[in-house]
Amino acid sequence: MFAIKNNFPIFKAHPDLIFTDNASTTQKPAAVIEAISQYYREMNANVHRAVYDLGNQSDQIYRDTRQEICEFYQKETCIFTHGTTDGFNKLAMSLENQIDSRSNIIVTEMEHHSNLVPWQELCQRTGAELRLVGMTDEGTLDYEQMEKLMDDSTRIVSMVHISNTLGTINDLKRVRKIIGNRNAWFLVDAAQSCAIHIDLIQNSDADAYIFGGHKMFGPTGVGILLAKKKLLNELPPFHFGGGMVTEVETLKSEYKEDVTRFEAGTPPIAQIAGLKEAVRFISEVDLGQCRQNVSRLAKTLRARLEAEGFDCLGKGQDTAGIVSVTFGDIHPHDAASFLNTKNIAVRAGHHCTQLIMKKYGIQACVRFSFSIYNRDQEVDSIMHAIKEMKSFFS
Repeated sequence: MFAIKNNFPIFKAHPDLIFTDNASTTQKPAAVIEAISQYYREMNANVHRAVYDLGNQSDQIYRDTRQEICEFYQKETCIFTHGTTDGFNKLAMSLENQIDSRSNIIVTEMEHHSNLVPWQELCQRTGAELRLVGMTDEGTLDYEQMEKLMDDSTRIVSMVHISNTLGTINDLKRVRKIIGNRNAWFLVDAAQSCAIHIDLIQNSDADAYIFGGHKMFGPTGVGILLAKKKLLNELPPFHFGGGMVTEVETLKSEYKEDVTRFEAGTPPIAQIAGLKEAVRFISEVDLGQCRQNVSRLAKTLRARLEAEGFDCLGKGQDTAGIVSVTFGDIHPHDAASFLNTKNIAVRAGHHCTQLIMKKYGIQACVRFSFSIYNRDQEVDSIMHAIKEMKSFFS
C-alpha cells in the first residue's frame, strides 16, 4: 500500500514532510512530471492543423487524453478547462440564455465559492432567484428542504459532491431523484471526488461534473468539464477565436459542431499530457483500499482531537479524509504556522466556504486533508505536535 508514496518525488526532496493539505492540491507522481517535461523536450508543437510530425504527436495526446478521461469516468464527453472555477464560470456564462427572472437556481450552504459566486452573478444579471439548501448541525445536507425549494421553475441545481471543509459525501443519486423529470440541469462540483472516489462519479447521473487536474495528482492549469452531450448540444460557445471555427466571414462566423467549439485558442497541451498520466496512475491504484485508508486516518484524527477537547466541524459520519478543527484561543493561522515548524502542512482559513464558517459561527479553522500517500504514524506525529502547540500557547 505505502509503496505508493515512492511514486512522488516531493517526498524524496522533503522526507520529513507530512502533507495534509490535499483538499487544496495533491502531489504529483513522477510519471506526471516526466510527461510534462517530455512534451517540452520531445514534441513541443501546437495542436490543430499541423501536418508535421511534432504537431501530429501533440494532436494525438490531446485526443487520447480526452478519450481516456471519458472512458475512466464512464461519461459521454468532456471539455478541457483551466480548473474547477473556470469550469463553473464558463457554464454560468453559457447557460445565461436559458435563465430569466422567472427562473430559480439551487445551490447549497456547503458550496466552495467557485460554485456559488458564478451563480450569484448569473442571478444578478438575469433577475433569477438563487435558492440555498441548508445543512444540519452534523454537517449533512438537508434533502427535505431541497425537495421543498425545488419546483418547475428550477433550471439549475449545482452542488458539491464532497465538501472540501467537512468531508461530507453528498448523495447524488438522491438528488437526481429529487430533480426527477424537471427541466433542470444537474451540475456537480467533483473537485474532492475526482481522485479516489471515482466509483461515486461513475455510478451517478448528473449532467456535468467539474474539477481541476491538480486535485487528481495532475498538473495545475488544466481542468475537466465532464458532460452529457445533451447539455453541450444546448450550450453556445463561451470563448471565441482560433480553433473553434469552421468558416469566418466579415460579420459572422460558423462554429465547429464537436466539443472543440468550446476550446478556443491554444489549450494547455503540456498539462493535458500530464493529466493523461495522472489518469493512468489512478487507474493502477487500488482505490478501494485507498478510500478505506483515507477514511480511517480522518476518523482516527477526529477522535483523538475530540478526546483532547478540540471542536471538529460536523460529525464526520461520511468522511472523505477531511477533518476541520478549531483550537480554542489559538488562531488557525498561528496553529498552522506552529505545525509548519514540525514539517506538517495544513490549510488554515475559511477554505473558500464562508457560508459554512457562518453556519458554525467562526471565521476560520484548521483543515487536515489526507490522500493516498498519508500513513498511520503521521496521525501520531500530528497529535504529538498539537500537544506541543497547546503547551506552547498556554
